[in-house]
Amino acid sequence: MKPETETDTGRVRAELTSDEFRRVVGHFASGVTVITTVDNALRYGTTASAFSSLSVEPPMLLVALNRTSETGAAVATAGRFAVNILAEDQEEVALRFARKGSSKFDGVPVSVGHGGLPLIDGALATLQCHVTSQASGGTHTVFLAEVVHAQSTAGTPLAYWRGRFGRLELVPEVDTRQPQQLEDALRARTAIILAAAIASAGRPSSQSPSDAILEELAQALAAPVPLAHVLTSVNRFDARLIASGGIKALEEAYARLPAVSASPAGPQQWMGTELVELHSAVLEAHKRGDVAALARAFDARTKQLASLMVPALEADSR
Repeated sequence: MKPETETDTGRVRAELTSDEFRRVVGHFASGVTVITTVDNALRYGTTASAFSSLSVEPPMLLVALNRTSETGAAVATAGRFAVNILAEDQEEVALRFARKGSSKFDGVPVSVGHGGLPLIDGALATLQCHVTSQASGGTHTVFLAEVVHAQSTAGTPLAYWRGRFGRLELVPEVDTRQPQQLEDALRARTAIILAAAIASAGRPSSQSPSDAILEELAQALAAPVPLAHVLTSVNRFDARLIASGGIKALEEAYARLPAVSASPAGPQQWMGTELVELHSAVLEAHKRGDVAALARAFDARTKQLASLMVPALEADSR
């Protein structure tokens, strides 16, 4: 990071490098769009993630395009464009329109919208827009536009996160009225967390659960509190263990498991100290690299969580 500097107005600001900013802002997951337009009978298009709805009355949105973009220049001249929100199977379309060149539309099926706007077939949704105003922001031009026509179809969007394309996956929820489903979900989560914990057991890691997190859990259990608050602390503890393993496949498998949670308005539960002691045993075994002790502590914790959650969640669902 660059050193802080003082502006003409006397305000101090920290100057980020472009690489630092790109890396950090890449943690915001977004959908993927292709902005298309037509000017003098020529079609233009570019991949963009800087897109956002702006208002409902009237329906408006904004897009930001690099000032060096031929598509951006064509939008400024034509005064109209289409936003094509890509479906999960259109990664190749996204890559094609992200490149420079005049042959982006070759082999890409399109339909014709209002004013000849090219609309990409198979897109999850399309919005046809008239530019109402534009402004400069850094290296980009921001276009504000009114949406004159919009349509969508069923499907899942293409996603973009930390420089990679992927897809969104909705995590199913456990049916809390089925104790067996809840216990199965807890055991599945435990198996993955244990695998990650074993991978990093006995070696120091900045991602490992700390005594501070254990203290947070102890405080959460020190008085009658909603079960949801306790589970938040337990999940933070588990997330650090998962990250400590450094195995992406385990992190992704854990993220795909059904969510196990409780309503914040759920019943007050006096949890006692046993759950804190079990987490302390997990932490100590992890520090020592004692795999057998880790397995025993996790098994006991799973049984304890199940015994606490089943009656609480059943009461919450009534």
